[in-house]
Amino acid sequence: MTIKDMWTDSDTVIIRFEGDATATDGVDYHNEYCWIWQMRGGKVVRCRAFLDMIAVRELIERVELT
Repeated sequence: MTIKDMWTDSDTVIIRFEGDATATDGVDYHNEYCWIWQMRGGKVVRCRAFLDMIAVRELIERVELT
């Protein structure tokens, strides 16, 4: 995972990052993510996550889940 951007505003933290891995079939997998955290007392109490679902679908169609 590579953080590309991070912003904070009061109790909200927004993190944009990229993830790269090799799937079990040997093919590279890449995705981009954005997490929005609501913080309270130094802990994450809520997380909203956004990602490229087309990349996920292609991975799931290509690699059998075990």
